Amino acid sequence: YNKSNCRWVTGDIQSRNKTTNVWITYQGNRLIISDWAKFYNISPEHFRSVYIKYNDIGLTVNHIRERRKIKK
Repeated sequence: YNKSNCRWVTGDIQSRNKTTNVWITYQGNRLIISDWAKFYNISPEHFRSVYIKYNDIGLTVNHIRERRKIKK
């Protein structure tokens, strides 16, 4: 490592640089689970559990959207 190939980044940015992250692409957006959860204003754990249940991002998003309609 040296100055020419290193940079300081925030913890949030650095956390995306992990091999354990699950990247999901839906309607042209490629995000990790925690970002999808932020987008839908739910916990990453909840998003992950719904995603595992349906094993499909489209069904996961539809489920989350339907649950929001019921709660409002």
